[in-house]
Amino acid sequence: MRVFFDTNVLVSAFLARGLCADLLRLVLSEHTVVSSEMLLAELRDVLSRKGRLPAAQIEAIEAFLRDQPVAPRPQQTLQLGLVNADDEWVLTSAVLAEADVFVSGDQGVLTCIQPPLPPVQSTGVLGTSASGWMSRADEQCVGHNRLSAASSPSVTAARKGRSRVSIVSLIRW
Repeated sequence: MRVFFDTNVLVSAFLARGLCADLLRLVLSEHTVVSSEMLLAELRDVLSRKGRLPAAQIEAIEAFLRDQPVAPRPQQTLQLGLVNADDEWVLTSAVLAEADVFVSGDQGVLTCIQPPLPPVQSTGVLGTSASGWMSRADEQCVGHNRLSAASSPSVTAARKGRSRVSIVSLIRW
């Protein structure tokens, strides 16, 4: 399974312990992390500006992610109707990277108007199912509570403390 992490999830994964770091470790052990040139540029900026990491550490993170598949910058967006134009580029990058799943803590990406995001299927996503994947993450995340995605059938959501991520299926995009 090819998994694309939004910048905010990767920043959290590299700067702190918690849900995002646990999810990244789980995906790295059992699946393929995919990214894009656009995401890597944004990640460098945020890790430097907000995370205040030394340049050498940021370069090591980028080299680590470049060992995985990296999609080129998209020429145009998919025109999904997202409120934030930057989210359009990130989600377009995930599709260009041929990701099966997009993981984000940004609820704005769930407001797609056209086309609607496909529902997470009961089988086939990250092994057995997205729900099963989150259950596997539950085992590794003390205090992690699975939330129902009542507002949208296209996501599986998870929360640990104040962190929340959504797993969106991109299969059949």
